[in-house]
Amino acid sequence: TSRRDKSMFVVPAKTAEGAVMVRVGLVQGCEKPINFKCSTPFEIKDKADTVFEGKPGAVYEINAGEGRVRVSDESGWSRSSSGFSIRPRNPEGCLMFFALATGKGNFWSGLQDRSFRGTIELSAADIGLGGFNVVNTVTLEEYLYSVVPSEMFSSWPMEALKAQAVAARSEAMRKLGRHKNEGFDFCPEVHCQSYYGVERETSTTRAAVDETCGIIMTYNGKPVDAIYSSTCGGHTQDNIFGDGTPIPYL
Repeated sequence: TSRRDKSMFVVPAKTAEGAVMVRVGLVQGCEKPINFKCSTPFEIKDKADTVFEGKPGAVYEINAGEGRVRVSDESGWSRSSSGFSIRPRNPEGCLMFFALATGKGNFWSGLQDRSFRGTIELSAADIGLGGFNVVNTVTLEEYLYSVVPSEMFSSWPMEALKAQAVAARSEAMRKLGRHKNEGFDFCPEVHCQSYYGVERETSTTRAAVDETCGIIMTYNGKPVDAIYSSTCGGHTQDNIFGDGTPIPYL
């Protein structure tokens, strides 16, 4: 089985009742068609709450025009609406998107195949922007399943991975809704936290997230701004951003 085939199935998350949900804006204003498939049967629901059955393994295309989003498959089936939600019916299923634009504005930008847990929401972009938007809705813990190995080598010691999980969870809770004016909580890039989807997940990093589930750092009863960097030169820093006002926990 190829690595790509394995990425089409996931280990279901240990979701607690009342779990925090987060929305990650994967693509905004996409003007070119995007293809996707799902490893299990799935549902496609339009804005009128009409549900259509999606076939496992079949390739579907998303495109947009005149303020509407269209989803179609190779057999000629096609539906259009101002928006859709797409969700695997099996908890082990996930949705793979082909040639997804990543790293916008960075030197590592390009097109990559990526798979995602949870629900995918499609909507027509604003008239001035054109195209369509793609947003991934997952629980906070599922989000961290991808963030932790995207921000730290999964081969590093378990206690380091657990510390990273706590820092990333604290950072997410502090900045939840950072992109609310754009219709989602976080972008998938380093501006928020790197979110590569299912491909980066490992059993070790999932365990680090599960073993720290719900744990965050707080100061005066609020989540701390747990900023971290890929390279610190061996030193931490106090607040050097904004107006430079000292932050006690930094």
